[in-house]
Amino acid sequence: MSMDMYVQGLSLVRKPLIISAPMRLISLAPLAVAVSRGGGIGFLGAGTDVGDLEERLQEASQLIKQALIPGVPPCVLLIGVGFINWGANLEAAVRAMGKFKPTAVLFFAPYRNEDLVQWIEAMREATEDITKIWIQVGSVRDALEVVELCSPDVIVVQGSDAGGHGLERSAGIVNLFPRSSGRAA
Repeated sequence: MSMDMYVQGLSLVRKPLIISAPMRLISLAPLAVAVSRGGGIGFLGAGTDVGDLEERLQEASQLIKQALIPGVPPCVLLIGVGFINWGANLEAAVRAMGKFKPTAVLFFAPYRNEDLVQWIEAMREATEDITKIWIQVGSVRDALEVVELCSPDVIVVQGSDAGGHGLERSAGIVNLFPRSSGRAA
C-alpha cells in the first residue's frame, strides 16, 4: 500500500503527514489529540508500562469528543499508541486496544522480530483490523524481515543518528532510508 493510499484511508489526515513520536511520559493524551486534531497522527507513548493505558486512552477519547472533530467514526480513536515490545504486557495492551481501537499502533524493539507476529495477530483480532500496524526498524535487514513476517501497513525507519532509544542493529538515516524503502516496497 502506498503512503498516498494509506493517507486517503485516513480521511481526517492531511498531507504532508505529520506524526508525533510515542514517547512514554511525554506523549500523553493532550499532545496526541492535539496533533490528530491538527490533521496529523498523534501517538500516545505506552512504552513498556501498559498499567495505565486504558486510563490514558479514556482521557484521549474524552478529549476527542470535547474537540467535536467532524467526520470521526465513533468506532475509531483518532490517535496512535506506541509500544516498546520487549517489556510491554501483551494481554493488557490487547485489552485496551480492543476497547478503544486507535487509528494506529507502533511496535518498537522486540527481543526478536518474530515476537511481533503474536502482537500483530492479537492487535488485528482485537481491533477488528481497524487499527493500522506500524513497525519501527533501524536496519535494512530488520525492514525486510518485518515486511516478510508481519505485513505491516507502515515501516518507520529510524537511523542511529536520530537519538532516543537505540537499537542493537542500526545504520545512519542517510544510508538506511533509501536502501530500506526501495527493497521493502
